[in-house]
Amino acid sequence: MVHLLLVESDEEEAKIKEAEKLALERCPVVFTLRNPVKLVSALQISRS
Repeated sequence: MVHLLLVESDEEEAKIKEAEKLALERCPVVFTLRNPVKLVSALQISRS
């Protein structure tokens, strides 16, 4: 999987790269993509 970020900014390149690094390290979606979790689903229906 490849993602492309297009950034338009006057900020220094090093600061933009640091922001990307932090986002990739802390993003829960990225974490789940890199470390898939086994999901078990159950449905229980109660009627009165």
